Amino acid sequence: MSDISISDAVSHIIERDGNLKMFMSEGLINFYAFARKYRNDICAAVGRDADIPSISMAARRYVRSCDRISSKKFDFDIVVSDKTIDYNVRCTPQVLDELVALYSARRDNELNFSIYKDKLTIIAHEKNEPAIESNPFLSENLIFKLRDLACIHLRFKGDFLNTPGVMHNVLKLFQAKGINVFEVLSSNMELMFVIREINLKVAYSLLKGFFM
Repeated sequence: MSDISISDAVSHIIERDGNLKMFMSEGLINFYAFARKYRNDICAAVGRDADIPSISMAARRYVRSCDRISSKKFDFDIVVSDKTIDYNVRCTPQVLDELVALYSARRDNELNFSIYKDKLTIIAHEKNEPAIESNPFLSENLIFKLRDLACIHLRFKGDFLNTPGVMHNVLKLFQAKGINVFEVLSSNMELMFVIREINLKVAYSLLKGFFM
């Protein structure tokens, strides 16, 4: 017998498809119909028989738990910026020293960077492009550069970190509408998503409707 519960198996199936969860939340999919369709998959996952009422109830509980997360109201601001460039660079000491010096001189909210292992990500407004590319070590370490992007910032005024699923649900919301997220940067009070500039208006409307 598997250690996976019926609830775990149901959650896994719903999580695979952002549209399925959204349609269930809006009452467009019958829980019993879901149970009938996925019963064989769930029985295989849990290693035993699972009846339709149990599967239906597990799906109902899961969707309700997601609705409680998404319905929580936060005190926050949405800040957007267009004309964004995304650089991915090999992080050498020379590249980093030049970038830190640039950031220290400007203290610009439209110049952000993060480091993971030996890779450096720079998210900047195009007005900073000349200064960034004046870095003499940048071009030889550049992995890729993307233009025509936008940043959408969620700046929370409360303790959103102790609410599970905030980032997860935002990403699922974007996925359901076909909005690709290129980068995610976060702090204890802010989430920043880098998306295509053409998707900015739709993303802004989605986030307002989701949190407010």
